[in-house]
Amino acid sequence: VLLFLITQDLPLILLLALLALCYLTAIELASEDDPIMIKAWWVLLVFLTAFEVLVSFLQAFIFTILTAVYIGSSMHPEH
Repeated sequence: VLLFLITQDLPLILLLALLALCYLTAIELASEDDPIMIKAWWVLLVFLTAFEVLVSFLQAFIFTILTAVYIGSSMHPEH
């Protein structure tokens, strides 16, 4: 989302959906009577977000390495 905000190419519907989800989550958590459930939801949210970021960085690293190996092998002829 930050990349889209920096480049100004964020579709308006995506921004509105993101804001609506944040608003609905805040409303749902505010109406929760059990403070342990609120903490559990936030811990789960942070854990899953961190896991998604880790997976995306791992994918980017692997594809970068594979591309570098492919380009390197195509530039040097086999012996």
